[in-house]
Amino acid sequence: MSNYVEKKYRTITKILIWQMIAVCITTIILMIAIGDINKALTYGVIDHSICLVCHYFYDRMWVKLN
Repeated sequence: MSNYVEKKYRTITKILIWQMIAVCITTIILMIAIGDINKALTYGVIDHSICLVCHYFYDRMWVKLN
């Protein structure tokens, strides 16, 4: 087993990049579903802002497990 421990800044960078991709995907799907780009973008950003925080703590929890 490796002794590598992921740094917090790397975790944050990975999560931010993934969340930007996810916001784009969600916004596109919502735009198709509801037909309003402003609502789609707003809902996508709100949803993924919550997910970003949850993802960070989830990821950091895994780093602490042996």
